[in-house]
Amino acid sequence: GGLHAFSRWPHAMLTDSGGFQAFSLSARCKLSEEGYTFRSHLDGARLALTPEVAMTVQRKLGADIAMQLDVCPPGEAGAKRVEEACRITTAWADRFLSARRRADEEEGPVQQAVFGIVQGGSDVRLRLSHAEELAERPFEGLALGGFSVGEPIEQMHEVLAEVAHALDPARPRYLMGVGRPEDL
Repeated sequence: GGLHAFSRWPHAMLTDSGGFQAFSLSARCKLSEEGYTFRSHLDGARLALTPEVAMTVQRKLGADIAMQLDVCPPGEAGAKRVEEACRITTAWADRFLSARRRADEEEGPVQQAVFGIVQGGSDVRLRLSHAEELAERPFEGLALGGFSVGEPIEQMHEVLAEVAHALDPARPRYLMGVGRPEDL
């Protein structure tokens, strides 16, 4: 019956795709153009998490909002690594949206919004550019990801002040991974 029946929560639910989880388990996970590969902590089986798998899982869970699979670099990552994370995240956005269209054709449309995830580390220019790239795609909403991953909190606040207002105001916006009361 999906998440709503399982939890008996009749209100909206959002699911994450696994990009942050891959970041937090980076020692056990390998990133490639295709997606992430890792070994199960239960039986050691090799598993793959791709944009298509992320879309399929979130659709089957019945989430009201599904997040695209993204690459979340650590706060101390250098410019090349952050730029690469944006490039791969954009490529994965296209694959995620294609998987959604295929599922809609095969199973019929589902009332599920999908959000793109803006990356860019603490580089305001890169974040603004990545936000523009994702805004060109048919996402129902946009999220700011890659915060609270080791960067100084003051730096996060400075970047948010420059970037948050630049997201498409016609779409819902979501700040991922930030939940301390003082940040809110």
